[in-house]
Amino acid sequence: MKSITYSETNIETERDLETGKATKQRERKTYKVKIEQEPDFVKLYLKDICKLNNIPKTSSKLLNVLLRYTSYENKVLLPSGIKKEIVKELETTMGTLDNALSKLIKSEIIARESKGVYKLNPYIFGRGKWQDIKEIRATWSYGEEGRALTIVEIENEIDKDLEGVVG
Repeated sequence: MKSITYSETNIETERDLETGKATKQRERKTYKVKIEQEPDFVKLYLKDICKLNNIPKTSSKLLNVLLRYTSYENKVLLPSGIKKEIVKELETTMGTLDNALSKLIKSEIIARESKGVYKLNPYIFGRGKWQDIKEIRATWSYGEEGRALTIVEIENEIDKDLEGVVG
């Protein structure tokens, strides 16, 4: 974890109204903050992600559209009205759209959370602050053959200070 130091000096002065002389001064100084940096990354294009995962062209087009509807929680809400708009935009049918969604789920690019609610794989896509993406990653589960991660590990300076003191 990289340590970033932020320094600020504020001097507050109280003055006597009659004489104008300083009667009290307070000074505030340096704050030290620990910030976890985003991991290194490589830019990868959707076309390549789809090709590497054997995603058909229709699912690839759908993925492009889904990204526009993605929230900061990596979720995509697809009620029937939105699905109808996507069908119209992609000039396809509802059945084809549902098949494309199924292929994206099978390839673990997205996961179905509930009816009409999908979540993008946070190891491929992330929107927002790194801390939030990291938390989403901690709850993402792959299928039977892949990774399953459900434990959230939080490390902070207070916990480190208590090591050896408690139990």
